[in-house]
Amino acid sequence: MKCQAKLVFEAEAEFPIDELGRSLAVAIGQQGLGPSEIEARSSGLEASAGAHAITLDIQRDATATYLVIGVFRPGPEAQPVKKLLAGITRTFALNQAPGSVVWLETEVPLPRDAFLEAFAPDAAPCRPVRPRRVDHAEVPMEPRHALPEIANTGAPPRALRADAHVRAYEKHLREVLRRPATPEELEELREAAGIQPTTVRLSTWAMSLAVASISLPVAAPVIVHNLVKGEDFRFASLAMGLSGLFVALDTTGAMADIVTNL
Repeated sequence: MKCQAKLVFEAEAEFPIDELGRSLAVAIGQQGLGPSEIEARSSGLEASAGAHAITLDIQRDATATYLVIGVFRPGPEAQPVKKLLAGITRTFALNQAPGSVVWLETEVPLPRDAFLEAFAPDAAPCRPVRPRRVDHAEVPMEPRHALPEIANTGAPPRALRADAHVRAYEKHLREVLRRPATPEELEELREAAGIQPTTVRLSTWAMSLAVASISLPVAAPVIVHNLVKGEDFRFASLAMGLSGLFVALDTTGAMADIVTNL
């Protein structure tokens, strides 16, 4: 016997496979079943829990995105299959917040709130009030049942919830991180990494060649520096000034006096 239900979302809805796997494990665990394994398929996930096979498929069309939950169990009995499907569908409807739910093969979308109202517990009967008297009664306490252990998952057994503002913030963060960088931002990155623009590098080599035309011994260290450590326009400018100083001293005859005194 196989039954299925559909959770209807907006067309642009996205579901990470790892998050769906944790949600499916939690949903099965809340029904008192421990999944033996959860495997990824091309369209979603498949899990086995005891005698049940549970599938979770992602389907899309032009108007909506569907999470299709299917439960299969050998045999003609439909009530256990529907009960397990209802519990898993309720957990996903609480955590994923779909717009509507399509139950079984009816193809009639039910609003999410209307679907969840079917699981609302009946109101507990009120106890009579006795004023001006103290009535001590032993009220039996039911033991708290812990959730069964969930195999093959590293996530704690808790219900996952992603509110609308969290999803909106994550969507905005992805858009900011994936937008193309502006030329100003690229220029700042080059400056932070010490990468000089092409015009500065060409100007440095032009300055180095000009120094070589004036004084080759002074230009040699500049050229070696450009090849080993990269172009440095400031260093080339200092070498040009030093070469100009030597030329000026040699033209005026002061260089000869300096060499004689040394």
